[in-house]
Amino acid sequence: MRGQGRVFKRTYRDKRTGDVKVAATFTLEYYVDGKMCREASGTTSYMEAVRQLKRRQGEIAQGRKVAPAADRLTFEHLAANLVDDYRAQGRRSLERIEDALTHLRSMFSGYRARTIDGALVTKYIVDRQTAGAANATVNRELAALKRMYRLVDEQLGGYRPTIRMLTEDNVRRGFFERPQFDAVLAPVARGAQSPNRGRLHHRLAAQIRTLHAAKASCRPRGRLAAP
Repeated sequence: MRGQGRVFKRTYRDKRTGDVKVAATFTLEYYVDGKMCREASGTTSYMEAVRQLKRRQGEIAQGRKVAPAADRLTFEHLAANLVDDYRAQGRRSLERIEDALTHLRSMFSGYRARTIDGALVTKYIVDRQTAGAANATVNRELAALKRMYRLVDEQLGGYRPTIRMLTEDNVRRGFFERPQFDAVLAPVARGAQSPNRGRLHHRLAAQIRTLHAAKASCRPRGRLAAP
């Protein structure tokens, strides 16, 4: 595949024996703005090496920045970069980010940044939901993953996996308005020293349950109640 590029195996001289040997993996050779570039494919498969070369040629034809070093970036590189960014910015939520990274590592550790795609992210979401994690919790973890890619946007040439955030059920039901709250507390203020405090406690609990049920039944879903 000479001209626009080729794949080949490098030869090298064994330092111990002096013999000329052939590398086990293929090397890509292509041209960017007339300049020859060589890049290790990391594979012993000729067809896989050709696939990588065609991908590079497609990126060059589209005018995209070709950065071989970006393909060596792993999830752990991105995670460490995120933690460093939070520390540099003095963010107080560093502990929460480290907790999110713990869960993200369970799926993405060992992956190269460019091999993490939308399908893998979806599998992560399903696994977390199966484990009982709330959508809000998963969203915080996905937000961390998104930021990891934003921080290396230039190095990755704009590559980011598709990350779809989940719908969160943040409906708050059964909250008291101030007059209702004062009405419930009034008997407490009057009967704090009453010998019938046990009976008062049960009556108060019943009133709270009644108000809670009334507010829950009339609260439209998807809207937040005023505090």
